[in-house]
Amino acid sequence: MKKILLTLILIILVITIFYVIKKDKKTDSQMLGKWISDPGTIIKTIKEYKDDKPIYVEENIVEYWLEIREDSVYILYSVDNDNKVKLLETGNYNENPNNKNTIYFSPNNIGNKKKYIWNCNKDKENKFNNCTNYATEFSK
Repeated sequence: MKKILLTLILIILVITIFYVIKKDKKTDSQMLGKWISDPGTIIKTIKEYKDDKPIYVEENIVEYWLEIREDSVYILYSVDNDNKVKLLETGNYNENPNNKNTIYFSPNNIGNKKKYIWNCNKDKENKFNNCTNYATEFSK
């Protein structure tokens, strides 16, 4: 009887831990999907930092696609005048725990020691706006 009781307690404990871990990874389902930069909202893209100063991409980019995935991963693409799609950046995102309307993006900078974080605000109309890099607004 003790063995069965201990086994049940262990199973409940494992299920509880799994639930807590899974719960922390969930994001607002409204954020998931592809976001497209709004026309006229594109700003300079930072390619890299040298001596803590930004080096900008000189390409003529038409729009950006920002893909938000459930596993806290994002992928950013650009589309140029020739309709060529280019992978710009991948990384992780998270909501500000104190303000769910602020989303932080942390790029995976391969070969670069520093990770530069950019962010956007999410408004009531389901748009990302006031972004600190790339397009200033994204619509779903």
